[in-house]
Amino acid sequence: MKLLVVGGGGMGFAIATALAKRHEVFLFEKETKRRLEISCNIDSDITLLSELTEVSEVDICFEAVTENLITKKRVFKELEHAFSNTVICTNTSSFTLEQLSASMKNPERLIATHFFTPADLIPIVEVMSNPKVTNKESLNLVNKVLKDIEKYPIQINKDYPGLAGNRLQAAIMREALFLIEEDVISIEDLDMLVRWSLGIRLVTNGLFLQRDINGLDIHYEVTKSVYPTLANNETVSSLLLTKIEQNERGMKDNRGFYEWTESSKKEYLAESEKMLSDIMKIIKGEKNND
Repeated sequence: MKLLVVGGGGMGFAIATALAKRHEVFLFEKETKRRLEISCNIDSDITLLSELTEVSEVDICFEAVTENLITKKRVFKELEHAFSNTVICTNTSSFTLEQLSASMKNPERLIATHFFTPADLIPIVEVMSNPKVTNKESLNLVNKVLKDIEKYPIQINKDYPGLAGNRLQAAIMREALFLIEEDVISIEDLDMLVRWSLGIRLVTNGLFLQRDINGLDIHYEVTKSVYPTLANNETVSSLLLTKIEQNERGMKDNRGFYEWTESSKKEYLAESEKMLSDIMKIIKGEKNND
């Protein structure tokens, strides 16, 4: 199958790498500087494009540009013009399909396929279509392509901002920022707590299975005390906003909640990807033995 990925940033490049395991992949990136960077690391199975007109026909387009509504709408307009009947998938992590397809001529062509970073490693992809207008053939085609590259398509049934995964992440992060702002715990200790208690259990059991193990009655008693005290602010955390205003946006600025150097970034990301890969091998091995 011929597939097109639009956007050569970290996410787009990783999606293209994942898709190229089983399919012919074209990666379109407008910016010359980024295109040159990609060309140094690109897989031989991926064809790098500087213009959409360099490819005449594809089966699916995967949009992976920056999470900006205006930018995404512009890309959809270009894709609708360039490819008359092709299914268009968006890697949105926050917008609804209703928002994204508002100016499209054929909104039924748009399906959300939300990959998680790193997209070439994480097996889950959230898939959300519009049940009112999306035909089953298009949805089945997208799911087939994802399964072909050993991804597990999670079906999202309602058009909610953030789908399901990012809603959970946002809720956890809101409470985490609240705990830091309230000086309940340090950033370092909170990360340690999540990694070595919640994280490990979530990997093996997920949320609802873990509740079954602990007992629903126990969870109910905990919620009676904890729910009323949880953060419920609807505005952005002042700590997060201050960091952004001071250009402390994380690894891209070498400073965020932690401080980074070029060498420490490369070392940590390499270790993190290896750990993820090892964990997934263990989980897959266990599933295969069941």
